[in-house]
Amino acid sequence: MRTVFVVRGSDALHLGWKGRTGRIDDNAIREEVPDFHRRKFFLSGSHGMVDGMESALRGLSVRRSCIEKDYFDGSTDT
Repeated sequence: MRTVFVVRGSDALHLGWKGRTGRIDDNAIREEVPDFHRRKFFLSGSHGMVDGMESALRGLSVRRSCIEKDYFDGSTDT
């Protein structure tokens, strides 16, 4: 398993982040995971982030069976 962390552009400067920034798109997927057609993707986050990532992956013809989704809203209520 490999995890790639991406920080939103506006937060990156504040944090001194040196890694990838911005939204994850098809180009980022190709660069970070060149063999993406042979991989399984686990998406976890807000509905907008997860749905956006799923759309990018489906646009690259990644099979639905290779995409696992988990939604959370970021609240701290228990």
